[in-house]
Amino acid sequence: MDERNWTKHHILTARKLLELSQKELGEALGWSGKQQISDLERGYKDKQPTVQTAMAIECLLRRNNLWSRFCKRINQKGINIK
Repeated sequence: MDERNWTKHHILTARKLLELSQKELGEALGWSGKQQISDLERGYKDKQPTVQTAMAIECLLRRNNLWSRFCKRINQKGINIK
């Protein structure tokens, strides 16, 4: 997967699969709260996911054995994951 292509849909799908609130996902990424996740999920142009953020979320999904389900859901939505 090319993490440079992650969008708000990737972030939201991952968070829902992980069953985390915006605040919990932010904390799991080492952030202080939910605002950064909220901004990413809204898709603000100046708040696109970094490669590091995408890779950290991928690690969370893999640790929870959810990576395959994530990829399937993203593909079902027609979102490019290369």
